[in-house]
Amino acid sequence: MLLLILAAAALVRALNLGYPTLFMDEYGHVYAAQSILKTGKPELPSGYQYTRALPYTLLVAASFKLFGVSEASARVPSVIFGVLMVLGAFLLGAYFHNAYAGLLAAFLTAFLPLTVGWSRECRMYSMFAFLYALLVLCFYKGFEPEGKADVPKHSLKSVDFRWLIGAGVLLTLAYSVQMLAGLFLFGVAAYCAMMFVFLWAKQGFKAAAASKYSTVLILGLASFAVLASTPMLGKFWRLSQECPPYARWKARMYSFYLPVLFDSKFHWLALLGAGILSARGRKGIYFLAVFITPLLFHSFVLAWKSERYILYLYTLFLVFISAGVVWAFKWLAPRIKLLVSRLGGTTKQQSAAVWLVGSLLAVVFFANYRTLHYGATAFRQYHGITVPHNDWRGVAQYLKSRAAESDAIAASVPLAILYYLGRKPEYSIRRHEALTAVSEGGKKPGGVHDRYTGSLILEDERMLLDAIAKHPRGWVVVDKPRWNKWFLTLGQMKLIKTRMRYHPNASDGTVLVYSWGQ
Repeated sequence: MLLLILAAAALVRALNLGYPTLFMDEYGHVYAAQSILKTGKPELPSGYQYTRALPYTLLVAASFKLFGVSEASARVPSVIFGVLMVLGAFLLGAYFHNAYAGLLAAFLTAFLPLTVGWSRECRMYSMFAFLYALLVLCFYKGFEPEGKADVPKHSLKSVDFRWLIGAGVLLTLAYSVQMLAGLFLFGVAAYCAMMFVFLWAKQGFKAAAASKYSTVLILGLASFAVLASTPMLGKFWRLSQECPPYARWKARMYSFYLPVLFDSKFHWLALLGAGILSARGRKGIYFLAVFITPLLFHSFVLAWKSERYILYLYTLFLVFISAGVVWAFKWLAPRIKLLVSRLGGTTKQQSAAVWLVGSLLAVVFFANYRTLHYGATAFRQYHGITVPHNDWRGVAQYLKSRAAESDAIAASVPLAILYYLGRKPEYSIRRHEALTAVSEGGKKPGGVHDRYTGSLILEDERMLLDAIAKHPRGWVVVDKPRWNKWFLTLGQMKLIKTRMRYHPNASDGTVLVYSWGQ
């Protein structure tokens, strides 16, 4: 069954992989990977060193070397890790509850839009989610190993350091892919704090103070004290508060992630599953700690909020749902048997009734789980299912037939024009980058150039007028999500609409194309 789920997950993720155009964040890995193959350095066309999630970019470079440069080959590493995410969900569900919960968690991970969508993007989130799942499992197997009956569970001697060394390697790798991996340590600290309190209540303070939980808490506090004595703590705090101007409206939305997690009425079964797991003792408490603690940080501490940032926690959340479903069916099964037996049914008839009712409930469950259908048909979606994939490919084809080599181009995603049209735009429509650069380093006489292509950012209406005066002919290309006050001033928007020609057939409507001097 697991092999069938994995095969289906691979098919859903790989089918028609190059169909959607690249979205904004994919270009960084694409160009850095190409640069690695050419120069050995992960540089963007502007010369900016793009080192974020470098292990993932190296895998993209390897994919390019094997399959050539394309949208599909750029996304191959994410597809692979997306399938491994399904395996990770099974391992977590099977270990922390049972094999049935593992299979259901794997099935949900295979087809839900959030997991499918980010497994079809050239971005590191599926890789990080898989590494986090392994980290959660590996650390617990080392910290709370089974099979040492002669040693007290709370003793430091019960620890299996082989698994913990593996967890350390996974944590290091996961952190190099996404800094959010550091939140796992807070989850471990929360677990140890709860176990310390429970042990204190059950066996007294002396036993709690001598436990491995106390050791971890002391090491954690000492590490925090050392960190607090250096500039690093302030740096981490500033990083946690970083947020682009256009996303600041979400910074104080503390319930932002609840609709992401509970986007289906069936997901409320996660609350039942969380209760079931927590009743199982150490395993459940630990699993809750490494899920809830990072989620609280995302909700109340980290300013920049986006559904992709909790993809690594989503797999754990699906385990809660699966545990709730499995427990509910186990609760229902004996009652069905009892009912059939009272009606005079035989043992075989009782079992048949359980299977029949279970099958009917499964059909109703999956038939009404509409988001599953959306994830399973992701390969049909030209505009993607997680973030908007706008029609830059269509725009490039339009410009190739109409724009002259001497025409100036101003674009909201300069790398899209470079990738699909093959030329760097003279200007960038990314006003918020200029505002940030000016606030950090002061006004620059020559203007601010964007970090991706090095194109000059048109900061205001005057700069746009200067560009029009300098170039007899030109184009302004802005995707709809970026037609707002953070990328353009109101004056620039009015100028574009009143003094330029709109080209409605240049794209499928997701990218706005205007021209002057035509």
